[in-house]
Amino acid sequence: MRATATSDILPDDVLVEISRVLAVQCQESLSNLSRCSKHLHHITTPYLYRDVRLSRVQAVPLFFQALCYHPDRAHRIRSLNVTGENYPTESENLMPNLDVGEIFTHISHSVPIRQFMEYLQAPIDPVWHYTNRYELGDQGFWLALLVLQLPGLREITVELNRNAFDFEVLFRWAAMNTDGRNFFPSLTTVKIDVNRNQPWAGVELVPLLNVPSLRNVTLVRVHRLNYLGQSVVSQIRSLDLDESLTYSGDVLRLLEGCSHLQTLRIRQPPSLRHREGLEYDILRVLSDTAATSLEDLDYYGCGLSRDHQVVNMADFINLKKLKIASPMILPRPTEGPGSAGAPGSSGESDSGCGLLPLRNIRELTLYISSDWGPLEPVWPAVVDLITTKRLPPTLMTLYLQWLPDHVVVREEMTGLKTVVQAAHKCGLRLHLIEEDVWWPGSTREIVVSEDADVEDLGPMYADMEDLGAMYADVEDLGAMDLDTEQQSVGEIRQGILGRLWETGRRWMAVCFKRLKSLWEV
Repeated sequence: MRATATSDILPDDVLVEISRVLAVQCQESLSNLSRCSKHLHHITTPYLYRDVRLSRVQAVPLFFQALCYHPDRAHRIRSLNVTGENYPTESENLMPNLDVGEIFTHISHSVPIRQFMEYLQAPIDPVWHYTNRYELGDQGFWLALLVLQLPGLREITVELNRNAFDFEVLFRWAAMNTDGRNFFPSLTTVKIDVNRNQPWAGVELVPLLNVPSLRNVTLVRVHRLNYLGQSVVSQIRSLDLDESLTYSGDVLRLLEGCSHLQTLRIRQPPSLRHREGLEYDILRVLSDTAATSLEDLDYYGCGLSRDHQVVNMADFINLKKLKIASPMILPRPTEGPGSAGAPGSSGESDSGCGLLPLRNIRELTLYISSDWGPLEPVWPAVVDLITTKRLPPTLMTLYLQWLPDHVVVREEMTGLKTVVQAAHKCGLRLHLIEEDVWWPGSTREIVVSEDADVEDLGPMYADMEDLGAMYADVEDLGAMDLDTEQQSVGEIRQGILGRLWETGRRWMAVCFKRLKSLWEV
């Protein structure tokens, strides 16, 4: 009664706005709200079935069963996100919760599903599935049937813990259909994440990339790519390869077909079959295929070439954001008078950097890492890049980004100071970004003001280094021989707690200082 009274008091436009917000922030709360009254159920249903997120994989067949009873709701679904625990491998995990006979009665009236089952040579008969390899508990089987029930699907995100055979076959069958039907007329965004539990798992990508409406593709830890024709992926606008495609040839072959690519992000997997100069080969392929369309390029490689090559970047006329590894801007070694006239240098050899000119770049990010070698030559190269007057006037912001365990900031203060001074002299905004090793995806960013000194930026990094040293002490404690009489465990523990207290005190001082500055502003 309380929920009904509340829904009567609030106007419908307010309830619609609440439903819209809950659909984005907390779908479970939206589901609970829809059960309060018939009026609320009527208002929330369009939002409840617009962006569907199934956090438990076992919910896929149950949700499919619900759509069989209410087929009109399937047309409202625009995005599907399926993640969760390990997929069930036995039908017993799902069978008690399903009305299998009723489900197969409903899907027998679906033309796409009936044709797909015929392609699998699997009759629409629940008894048949009890005894064959297309088990009712197979993840790919139910995922394929669910996707086929969503004609208005625009976005799909799937986390796979192992190969999903039927899910792969679904797109292969859709691409091979002879009657000209497009079973995914609205699908624009696809993200496939292969779980870390099986890093060598993969999915058949070629049929999936053949969807004509596809524009955005994200592949996470997907390592396999068979032969790919250039006409298959020409429609893709955004491509994100996160630790995907183990063989470098697959990366180049995929990029060769992306003739309208606008955004590219590559994070090379540590297991990549790396070939020397791959990062430069990627730039050359992009220069041939997507030079006029590419606007945002983000490349981070685990292994980089020691032979710094020349790539004429003048063809990238629309490139606005560029993120590359810092070794790529190091000066090329001179081998005599003829080295300045290397092919493709275009007279830019005197600047030292082989990635010029950068015509319309607005944001430049350099990844800094000691894994690529000592950082002593990096700072002069950054200063040289800034002060040679070869950077375009459109460049307003320079970012330096690193991982905490890849750069010891305290040891690099001198080099950082020279970069800060050069950036201020040339009127560039300088941002220092540090990725959080404990919280992947989050960063800490410092905007260096014109009157700032690098030493003033030290407290946060110094505290972080002290904290890292403290954890190193904890690890050393486990490796110590406790039988020795040099130092007792109690003394070691007391020392670690003392450092922890000191680190916390310094962190609090930094926080109060920042709050005070914000208050004064």
